[in-house]
Amino acid sequence: MSRIYERIYKGSMPALISGSVSNPDIFYSSYLSTYLERDVKELTDNTLKRLVKAPKLYFHDTGLICHLTKWSNAQTLESGTMNGAILENYVVSEIAKT
Repeated sequence: MSRIYERIYKGSMPALISGSVSNPDIFYSSYLSTYLERDVKELTDNTLKRLVKAPKLYFHDTGLICHLTKWSNAQTLESGTMNGAILENYVVSEIAKT
């Protein structure tokens, strides 16, 4: 089971898997500032209210989830309170990729 959480923690971004980026924190920080922060700022209060009532949101990159939730390593993730939700996200994203 710990191998699955290692895979979940690492994520699925090609630059991280290939090893061309050695520090995932720098990679995800750049990703957040480039894409997510820009897009989230454009949401209005009314849009946010509708999002709360929306169906579940699944990320395709579990490494991004780990970065956003500040998990320090795969062992902490595996024993944490959100491990089931993140494992569910991983399974759904892997099924969606096939």
